[in-house]
Amino acid sequence: MHVRHSATGSNAPWFVAGGLGVIGAGVIVAWLERRLAPGAGWIWLTLTVALGGAGVALLRRIRGQGLSCALGPRLRPLQVSGLALQALGALLFHYAQNPAFQGALPLLAAPWLPLACVLSGLLVLGLVSISADCRDAELRGRV
Repeated sequence: MHVRHSATGSNAPWFVAGGLGVIGAGVIVAWLERRLAPGAGWIWLTLTVALGGAGVALLRRIRGQGLSCALGPRLRPLQVSGLALQALGALLFHYAQNPAFQGALPLLAAPWLPLACVLSGLLVLGLVSISADCRDAELRGRV
């Protein structure tokens, strides 16, 4: 059995890219928070995560990489999108009460938008839950 003791192997570029991505996202969030309105950066980040999960799921479908069953829990890109939509609803509910946010982003300050985001996230999670057949395959002993 071979045990890797350091991140200097083939995973090092992923750690570097991930670290640079986190730093870059932090810079963008801070810039939007100062320049546009309180909460604008966090809303941008959450919306980016939601769209990113949907984009990854769409690319996988286009490439023919459907759902693959695996033992143990597995987070799917659409689940990430659904959770991010729910978080977006909570952020919009919180920040839309700020007058600076209302002035800078009036479309995002609509009173119905937080509930629509939360319900959309629940709908996405529900659809992912009923469309995944891996659990049924595992229960039948096919995995």
